[in-house]
Amino acid sequence: MPDWRELYQVVIDETNPKSLELLMNDLEAAIWKRLREIDGNSNGTNERHEIAQASNKLLTLRIEKLGWPSPFRTDPLARLN
Repeated sequence: MPDWRELYQVVIDETNPKSLELLMNDLEAAIWKRLREIDGNSNGTNERHEIAQASNKLLTLRIEKLGWPSPFRTDPLARLN
């Protein structure tokens, strides 16, 4: 599996929605794998911060490019539209 950072860049550059969704799933798997690898390692603090930023961007891309409902909307009925 490629490094999560490499996959992140591929996701950012992808324009095809079907490919994007598959790549995002691969990226999530790579991120979880890496988080397990650095769990408990105090040297991984910066990387965990990078992963948090990438995860936030991933959610934004899912909302903006794939039409996912935003978890930040305050109107619960708006999610049904």
